[in-house]
Amino acid sequence: MRELDLTREDPRCLIPLKEAVYGKKISRPMFEWQYLRHPNASDMHIFVVEKDGFIVASTTRFPARFLIRGTPHAAYFNIDSMVHPEHRRRGKMRELYLFARQHIAHSPLFFSKGSSSTIIPLLLSIHHRTLAPNTYLVNYPSVKRWILSRMGRVTHVVESTVEPPSGFSDFQPVRRFGAEFNAFFERIAPAFPGIFWRDAEYMNWRYVDFPARRYACFARQIEGRTVAVLVVSIDDVHSRIVDLLWDPAWPGEPLRTVRFVRALAKKLEFVRLACFATHPELRAALEDQAFYDRGETPRFSAFVPPSCEETFDRSWPMHVVDGDGDTEFS
Repeated sequence: MRELDLTREDPRCLIPLKEAVYGKKISRPMFEWQYLRHPNASDMHIFVVEKDGFIVASTTRFPARFLIRGTPHAAYFNIDSMVHPEHRRRGKMRELYLFARQHIAHSPLFFSKGSSSTIIPLLLSIHHRTLAPNTYLVNYPSVKRWILSRMGRVTHVVESTVEPPSGFSDFQPVRRFGAEFNAFFERIAPAFPGIFWRDAEYMNWRYVDFPARRYACFARQIEGRTVAVLVVSIDDVHSRIVDLLWDPAWPGEPLRTVRFVRALAKKLEFVRLACFATHPELRAALEDQAFYDRGETPRFSAFVPPSCEETFDRSWPMHVVDGDGDTEFS
């Protein structure tokens, strides 16, 4: 059991294990985007178990920064936790998680989102805590489209450029994020008790240059000032709001942006629109616009080291969305 030395070892050595676990070919462009082009790839950690020269189990710690009332704290998402089918039920994943926790310095926070139902008991047994609310809210923009989709009679074509629906001239498409986004996020972040840090480089990597899915990105501008940013997936009739940021000091937000995305969903003829949301103001805005809690969950949890307990408890209500972590990668 050891940590890969990513200064001299190539993370693509995980591909044979990943293909054995999932039983299919793994997209090389997608893997390289995730492991090699992440803006903070140098802070990524990969832990493996080897047998006879082959990797038979691994888990990756994906770098993040979690801001608690504007103060950054080291954090990681637990991702790509895999055991070869021939080596399961021997406690290897539990050992790897504990090993990883001991070998990353400065007692960071460890988050898991999108965990399988089989790994949740393991996480809870090593002192992860379930974070709530922990469910998606779902809207059906058109009953007719939903019925047709159940009959297999729905097609979906989205043009390369998605324009705002009528009545929402305050929203403009974002082709690439830049300094304006950085200024917006730095202004709003301290107003959220808990939020994952973003900057333009990260947003472009995550949403503009993502090789596996298409997104539409928008910014709400009032007199040249950004007051909200939205990212929604557009390559399927079952769409998701994957990122939504707003200025809490601005009246009418985030309700105005939720109304916008619902109008956009109708314009693009989505069958279903879902949003994972933890912040009470966002959940209230979604519920106001006929989003319902169907009980679907990404099983969001965290390990909080004793040194962070008191600080982490002050992070509520935290703002976490689908775009945080890797639940949207596959």
